[in-house]
Amino acid sequence: MKPLRHQKRSSWRLAGHDYSSSGFYFITVGTRKMAHYFGHIDHHGMNFNKLGIIAYDRFQKIPYYFERVKIHSFVIMPNHIHGLIEIIERQPGKIDQRKHEMGVIIANYKASVTRWANKSGYEYFRWKHRYYDSILRKYDAYERVTYYIKNNIAAWQRKYMPLVA
Repeated sequence: MKPLRHQKRSSWRLAGHDYSSSGFYFITVGTRKMAHYFGHIDHHGMNFNKLGIIAYDRFQKIPYYFERVKIHSFVIMPNHIHGLIEIIERQPGKIDQRKHEMGVIIANYKASVTRWANKSGYEYFRWKHRYYDSILRKYDAYERVTYYIKNNIAAWQRKYMPLVA
């Protein structure tokens, strides 16, 4: 019998790009099977459950653990998160205490939320294995992403909610 081989996943990252280099990144992190783990949206906006509150809190605290990271905007949706993250230029002569690669940042965030979920009775909670990213190179892309994040809940309401008579 032949031994099982694990297929190597192809990378979704831009080949040759240093994901620890300074710049702006638009990221999307989804839940497995797009399950609504973080709460629900109604006519008033996003209503977080406990896990959604933790996801929100941990995302806004990313810069506390990664000193060269700044969160410009983000939104927690029922089944995914969008964030506009900046990795700030490394100061000459200063050594980073942590690796500031986007994959490491997202992995730490996901692990933090998952640890809380497992300890708090949300054993079924799972993330998608991967996350999506876009490297923003121009200011108009930054503006478009900021607008998209700011209006994501309203777009969800228009798409999924019946009109109120």
